[in-house]
Amino acid sequence: MTYITSSWAEIVRKETSTSSKVIWIVKARLLNQDKVKNQSRFEIQLGSQSTYGNARASSAKISGDLTANLGYINIPTEYKVWTSGSFTINHDSLGNAAKTVDVIVSTTYAPLNASMRGNITFPTIPRENVINASGTEINGTNKCSIKISKKHSSFSSTVWVEFGSIKKTLGTKSANTDFSFSIPKEWAKEFPNVQSKRAYVYCETYSGDTKIGSKTSDYMTLSVGQEFAPKLTNALVKELNQAVLAKGENITLVGKSKKQLSAIVEAQLYSRIKEVYVISDSVRCSTLHNTTGNQYMDYTTTNRSGNFGFVAVDSRGLTTRVLVETQAYYYTAPSLKELIFRRNTPTGDSGYIKSNGEYFNQLSNILKVEPLIFKGSEQVTIPMDAKKLETNGIDWTFNKQISHGLNYDEAFSLKLKISDDFTTLIRRIDLPPSMPTLLVGKKTVQVNDYLIVEKDGSVGGKRILTANTLVEKTLKYSVTEAIKPSNEIYMTCEVDVPSGYKLISGMHAYYNNHGSIICQIRWHEGNKISVSLHNTHPSWTCPADNNLILTVLLARI
Repeated sequence: MTYITSSWAEIVRKETSTSSKVIWIVKARLLNQDKVKNQSRFEIQLGSQSTYGNARASSAKISGDLTANLGYINIPTEYKVWTSGSFTINHDSLGNAAKTVDVIVSTTYAPLNASMRGNITFPTIPRENVINASGTEINGTNKCSIKISKKHSSFSSTVWVEFGSIKKTLGTKSANTDFSFSIPKEWAKEFPNVQSKRAYVYCETYSGDTKIGSKTSDYMTLSVGQEFAPKLTNALVKELNQAVLAKGENITLVGKSKKQLSAIVEAQLYSRIKEVYVISDSVRCSTLHNTTGNQYMDYTTTNRSGNFGFVAVDSRGLTTRVLVETQAYYYTAPSLKELIFRRNTPTGDSGYIKSNGEYFNQLSNILKVEPLIFKGSEQVTIPMDAKKLETNGIDWTFNKQISHGLNYDEAFSLKLKISDDFTTLIRRIDLPPSMPTLLVGKKTVQVNDYLIVEKDGSVGGKRILTANTLVEKTLKYSVTEAIKPSNEIYMTCEVDVPSGYKLISGMHAYYNNHGSIICQIRWHEGNKISVSLHNTHPSWTCPADNNLILTVLLARI
């Protein structure tokens, strides 16, 4: 490959086998280049010389890139040009060009003939200026970088940028090479929903008023940075539970607090607010809604740490976070582990209350336990001792002795009212008439208010039963309702009383295979017995099954 200039350059030679040693030589040179038309003008010539005496031939003909009919030739020892020609070649889009040159010499004297091929390359013709751009974050002062790399010092450039609906001309047939400029904030209007967007820059090259080649282009990325994330101010956490608020400011009582969450949130640089929410323990606990203006608000009772992380997200995905911290306390409602309400003796009218449980003993929380005794739907006053509620850490105990008033043949119910500064709960337990008590005399047997004698008759106005007619019967009932932790349900059991018998009383009831379930007979009426089932377990739910066992006393009448 031969690089040609304005001076002749040999591109190929061929030495023949004649006795005179003839050498054929092909040369080329550059005549001129047109940078507007992207063309080169060049010349090729064929010459020869003999290195040992003259050589002769007739009917000489040149073909290939050069053509000529030379006829008779006499080749001297000095170099002689036989023919030449000028040509035009088009360069490619990069300004490059190369050519393969073929020249063939044919005569009547075969040893003098030659076929030659050579390759030439041309100087590159300068083409379009190259444009390079790099973007920036938009803040009103930051500059993007737009630089022009000229292919020829005399070239000029027309440069412009296109960005969405914006078209800005930076120079027209300008000799400058630096077209950098500060991006206006207003350009952020073009991408309110994404954090960045490409802007495209273009360059047209001119030589004087003549356009060179095609336009060149590049792109740059314009973005909005974190400095224009949403403005989140006045993040407030307000307690709405007055009982909690009474314990002091900046307190979160987990399990009882209800918080009003509010903040002022403003979108920036032509974005919009997408969402505002609050997280606690890395979990979203509330989504704030726009109320008026830039005010956002919501309410929550869900918080596990006392920390409230306010988060504002705009339409570009930019995020602002503000943390509000409060002092957290973990509240547990008063619990009842044990409750007993009994007579001291089956036929006596004295008795006792025994109860204990746990409570929340922080924030000066005050626990109160109050026994309320009812006969039917009427509250009654029963004399009790003066013993008070006792507490030890989180444990509490409340025991009372009842001197009298619990008539053995009457049903009572106790409602134990347990309250603290935040919660009130009432647990009920029933005290049925005493289980049948046998009073054995010489001729009579008394079962509570029934009198049994050996012969039919009437004694003292009591109802008379026939001797040897008492029958105990054990029954099994299906419980169709699950019993939640520390909860109680009531169940009415229909007793299948055989013909000729009468239901005297319920004897006792228990829940088979479930020690946490306390059963008490409340009352009986006709063939029905009411039973209370109390789940004393603090967290386990007793499933519905058929494990209630009830023993009743029947008498033949």
